[in-house]
Formats: sequence, C-alpha cells, structure tokens
Amino acid sequence: MAHRTPKLLTVATAATAALLGATTASAATAVPWTTAHSTASASGTRWLEKGGGILTSTLAVQGELKNTGAGCFSLCR
Repeated sequence: MAHRTPKLLTVATAATAALLGATTASAATAVPWTTAHSTASASGTRWLEKGGGILTSTLAVQGELKNTGAGCFSLCR
C-alpha cells in the first residue's frame, strides 16, 4: 500500500496541472455547445472566467433555447 500513494499523488498532481493548463488556455476562447431533447434545442458558447484564486474559475454560458412543440422545457444551473 505504501508504494501506491506516491503514484496516486503523481497522477492527481498531473491531472490538476492539466486542468489548470486547460483553464488558462481556454479562459479567453469561447467554445461552441449544442444540445437537444424532444422538440427543444439549445446552442451557444461557453468560456471560463478566471477568478481571484488558483482554483476559482467560473463557467460562463451564453446561448438560446428554442422549442417547436407544445411541451415546456427549461434550463437549470
């Protein structure tokens, strides 16, 4: 069990570094998104807004929700 801890820590550290690198790289770039359910569809862009701390970014989403049917649909955060 003692040999697993350093490997796990290394993997977690590498994953965190990759996440932080992706956060920094995509902070200024809007990424398109799209989804659909039944007669409703939604699309737009998303981006990360850097926060004041090292792990405090906010996911910002902008888009439009359309529905061509009689059902009622909404988006929740």
